[in-house]
Amino acid sequence: MSVHLIAFELTRGLDAAFVASAAGAIGIMQVVGRLTLAPLTDRFSPRSVSVLLMLIQAAAFLALLLLPPYSGLLAYVACFGVGFGTVTPIRAALIADVFGHAGYGRISGTMGLVSNLARAGAPVAVGAAVGITGYPPILALLAALCVFSALLLTSFKPQAGRLPASNEQ
Repeated sequence: MSVHLIAFELTRGLDAAFVASAAGAIGIMQVVGRLTLAPLTDRFSPRSVSVLLMLIQAAAFLALLLLPPYSGLLAYVACFGVGFGTVTPIRAALIADVFGHAGYGRISGTMGLVSNLARAGAPVAVGAAVGITGYPPILALLAALCVFSALLLTSFKPQAGRLPASNEQ
């Protein structure tokens, strides 16, 4: 959505300079999230914190969808910046928490590849979909995917500290 944020908000009648400033503030909110929420892993599991972060990101997309333009954008900036910015430093601990240390490099590398492919293709896919459906269904889908991710994190029960051997997969 970050690629489409300015175009989306301009269609809602917001001032371009305000939208650009708000988009830039996402980076500030990422730092705020890393300083305030990342330390939660000292008290809670990385999985629990990640569930919270997915729900915060879902709230960001719902804010754009449901709130009036100015307040929706400000809520999105705060929630998405904090949520997305904090996921990055927690990802390493989350992988170890969910899968253990065996095969960590393979799993982390695979996740990085898939994540980067999605980041490259998603703006094009969203652009194509917006031409057909407009932004509201896309925002609802992004919120639903964040909630789905949170549910997956809560329901996944791996064998602690053990990955299946390559020939067991």
